Amino acid sequence: MSKTQHSVKLYPYDAVSLNKLAYDRGDVVYDVTNQTIRLMDGTNVGGTPMATQGFVTSAVSTALTAYTPTTTLNSTLANYVTTSNLTSTLSSYTTNSNLSSTLTSYVTTANLTSTLTSYATIASQTSAISAVNTNLSTNYVTNTALTTALSTYQTSANTTIAVTGTTGTSSISANSGTLTFASNNGITIGVSGTTVTISSPQDLRTTATPTFANLNIGGTSIRSLALALAAAMS
Repeated sequence: MSKTQHSVKLYPYDAVSLNKLAYDRGDVVYDVTNQTIRLMDGTNVGGTPMATQGFVTSAVSTALTAYTPTTTLNSTLANYVTTSNLTSTLSSYTTNSNLSSTLTSYVTTANLTSTLTSYATIASQTSAISAVNTNLSTNYVTNTALTTALSTYQTSANTTIAVTGTTGTSSISANSGTLTFASNNGITIGVSGTTVTISSPQDLRTTATPTFANLNIGGTSIRSLALALAAAMS
């Protein structure tokens, strides 16, 4: 046996039209705009909307719109978060006078001096330095220890430098004297920085071919001997 299905069909009306009508008391109409039904009482225009999920969600969203946009929130909080208001609110805490008053018990000369007394008194400093001096003088800087440590080094400086050659000797001051090199047989001596260069007028190495104006061997002039030999052979 089949079960009879029952339903009630309401004709849809848009919200604009319903908001202008009151209908009879007890009439129920369908608001297609807001997806809900309205109960009419014959007096109030538009009747009373029934709470469906879609209608409630839309109504709540609309009701909160004026409070949730950033511009509205900023406007509401403007008198609390501006720099001027914040400064004004905190002024009693951040002024120099209030800060000084709060910290007075900590930064006064008397309290500071009292706190640092055990560290900064002349007696404490003298005691600490005395201990250091005693330790240093005992282990490192006594005359005996100093003499022993320096005994391996030269303790005096020579005031002159001795100069000895194949034909004589001399000396110059270690502080301001000047050592001069000289030659009287054609040798040249050059000094550059810490380098002394001694050179002959021409290359005298065994691989060189030096030229001489005259050469004597055993008392005989090579030039005269060459001339005599040439005359004899002519």
